[in-house]
Amino acid sequence: MPIANSDLLLPDDATPALNVALEPAHNVQHSLLLLARADEASGFDEWVYRTAAAMSPEERATNLLVMIGFHYAVRPRHSYPSFPAYLEHLATARPTHLRDKVLDAYIDMARLNEGGASNARPSYDAILADVNTFLAFLRRGFGEHVIIEIERQAYTYLLDPPALQQLIGCTLSTSDAAAEHSRLDLGGRTTINKTTT
Repeated sequence: MPIANSDLLLPDDATPALNVALEPAHNVQHSLLLLARADEASGFDEWVYRTAAAMSPEERATNLLVMIGFHYAVRPRHSYPSFPAYLEHLATARPTHLRDKVLDAYIDMARLNEGGASNARPSYDAILADVNTFLAFLRRGFGEHVIIEIERQAYTYLLDPPALQQLIGCTLSTSDAAAEHSRLDLGGRTTINKTTT
């Protein structure tokens, strides 16, 4: 079917627009993820290593659990005007929603690694039947990249969604990286629209 030029190209009288957005929730999530990876990667900015070194062993372990074990629960899927607004979203979400985000991502990854096989979608109960079943399921999606110690801990929280929600909220709200972003006042504006000529 032929396509009209106007559907392929910008009309002559159109002015292209440029959108730049400040994303505090995404920024904090990425910062905390960098802190979780500070021991195993080089080349990050010095603040990452300095901040990680200032964290207690318990803070580092908890941050690692939340940012790796619950990555898909804490990854923002929308824009938020501030990091506290994102924390409020997490605090008011149904606890099972956070668990389901993690398990849905794992199911999608397993299906992708199996070539999109049309096998029946496993139930959450089947995945969480016991810790060994859970770890075997993770290996289907992530192969040998599964960090067993973290995922064993994560499993216990996935069985108790209210405890998962509390862990995530406490960890994100008390981290130094999050505190820095919480002090940033964007005046409610996170998007800058600029029309270029």
